[in-house]
Order: sequence, then structure tokens, then C-alpha cells
Amino acid sequence: MHHRPFAVAAACDDDDDHISLPRDDIATQSKVIASRCSTWAEMGTHTFEIVGYSLNKGMGIGNFIESAIFTVDRHSWVIRFYPDGATEGTRMFASVALVLMDEGAEVRAS
Repeated sequence: MHHRPFAVAAACDDDDDHISLPRDDIATQSKVIASRCSTWAEMGTHTFEIVGYSLNKGMGIGNFIESAIFTVDRHSWVIRFYPDGATEGTRMFASVALVLMDEGAEVRAS
């Protein structure tokens, strides 16, 4: 049984506030536009225990066992375990993937 902390960082949000500073001379008139980027991180852990691990060998490449859905910072995630590898290139190794279940969400995990 392994549990590992992971961080979820949200993408930057643009601030739509625009500031115009008027000038006296029309020839030198210009706009000053400002924006802001805010990024934050949430931490979470999820324990995914696979009972009878050796019984799951031989499922085939690309077949996986999936954890229950769990939430970190309002985003839904699952862990997928591929006993025989996720692809032909990883068939000699077990593979694990952290999968974001929210369609269209833009987040990063590490």
C-alpha cells in the first residue's frame, strides 16, 4: 500500500481590469493596460490499495484497475494502475497514471 502526496496547481486567471490614463497632448495619448496572474496550489493524498496484486498480472497491455474518484481543490481525479503496462513500450513494467476526470479543466499535477 502506497500513498504519495501530490500538488495541483491552477492555471493563471487574467484580470480584465484595464486602466486608461488620459494625456493632454493628443499626439502622445496612450493606454496603459494592466493584468494580473494568480496561481495557487492545493495538496492532497489518496491511498489506493490493490489487494491480490499478483492475481491481476496478465490482464493485458492497456488494461487498468481504477481507484474510486477523489477530489482535490474541487477537481475530480482517479488513479489508474496498469499491471502489464499502459502501452506496448511499457509492457515490461507496471504503470500508474493520475487522471483528471473534469473535462476541459486546466490544471497541473506533480
